[in-house]
Amino acid sequence: MLVQLVTGGGKTNLAEDILRDAEARGSVAWFVAHRDNLITQAARRFRGAGLNVGVIKAGHKYQREILIQVASIQSLQSRFGRVQAPDLIFIDETHHALSPSYLKLFEAFPEARVIGLTGTPWLLDGRGLDEVFEVMETGPKPSWMIEQGFLLPSRVFGSRRKLAMVSPTNGGDFDLERAEQILSKSEVCGDAVEMFRDRFPERGRGITFTCSVAHARQVAKAYIAAGVPAEILTGETPELEREAIIERLVSQETRQLVVIDCASEGFDLPELDCATLMRPSASLTLVLQQMARAIRPVFAPGYDLETREGRLSAILASSKTHATIIDCCSNTLRHGIPELDHEWSLEAQDKKTRAASKTEDGETLAVRQCLECYAVHPSAPVCPICDHEHPVESRIPKARAEELREIEKAELERLQKERQTKRRQEEAGQKTLEDWLQIARERGYKPGWAYQRHKLRQGRRKAA
Repeated sequence: MLVQLVTGGGKTNLAEDILRDAEARGSVAWFVAHRDNLITQAARRFRGAGLNVGVIKAGHKYQREILIQVASIQSLQSRFGRVQAPDLIFIDETHHALSPSYLKLFEAFPEARVIGLTGTPWLLDGRGLDEVFEVMETGPKPSWMIEQGFLLPSRVFGSRRKLAMVSPTNGGDFDLERAEQILSKSEVCGDAVEMFRDRFPERGRGITFTCSVAHARQVAKAYIAAGVPAEILTGETPELEREAIIERLVSQETRQLVVIDCASEGFDLPELDCATLMRPSASLTLVLQQMARAIRPVFAPGYDLETREGRLSAILASSKTHATIIDCCSNTLRHGIPELDHEWSLEAQDKKTRAASKTEDGETLAVRQCLECYAVHPSAPVCPICDHEHPVESRIPKARAEELREIEKAELERLQKERQTKRRQEEAGQKTLEDWLQIARERGYKPGWAYQRHKLRQGRRKAA
């Protein structure tokens, strides 16, 4: 079974309750993830809830007597025959479940029950997760989560520049080397820094997603030069250093965390006020995960968080009442904004289905960008941020545009055939040179055309 819950919807809480029940029954249960930080975070969370948890991962001794194990999918590959077979397997971030490593896991333990957890059951190549799961249970929509005070609404601001990104290949993502050449230009970096400083001049914490280590260094340098303390976090950052960096961010000794594909998933830091996107992606999953880093609320103390009214009051009393998204590479125009509700499915999606919600240039029809304040918001005639009235919407779905082009092509071919037929009929009765010259004048042709056609017609008659 696959469980879809939006980021902040309680996937870990759900797993915790089921693992506690499994432990009480004497069942062996695994919580499997693909990143070190997800494994460390899950183990810490489950132990904090009172569960006895072991870790299956390089550098950790396997403790067979412990029923609940948090496991690295990479470390499991060489240990299938040396570990106690599980009765239950949780797969964290299940949108990765069709990778070879997970398929080998399912094959090795066919009797185990499998529960997948993800906020985005969507794959870049269009494949469906029904290759692994038979049933999907979907949780509350983002709009409901915001209305109830579990998540924050967002304010999204796009770039004022139309960056000429090279379109991704079919079923693939953007070429990050080429994207970096565009996004590393000083004016683009300057825009990102300026937009953050305008909204958070003295206090406020942000995370910026970049294309590469070199790009991250350049962006961090730009923040620091503008008086915004920044540090870089990569997948290779040692755990103790990583924790120290995050502590400095929480205390606002650091105000910007510049990352390279290591904090998109499972990075829970409600203190983040802003997410800046400087890494283009054709993946809906990746973009939603990155924006989600900023949408968790920080509740002011002293309120009843068990009620909607208490949660909303605690948010209003805090310094963070909304999430800010700064989009330098049009990701939100391609995929939408955090509060959009999606209809998820286990089934594969063909190109035509996906194209139905996109324009020819790849933008989603669900949002539009204000040309006055550059806010990206749900499609509406008026910008909710600055009240600017948009011109009449003229965008059409890509699939519809392709259909119209086919109609236009067929119509053009029909008209061309009609013109050819009409011209043949006009020329059929011409006998004298003056007749041909008259047609040439009507069509705007030079007299030489008439002489050539008259000569050709006379030659045919003599031959006959």
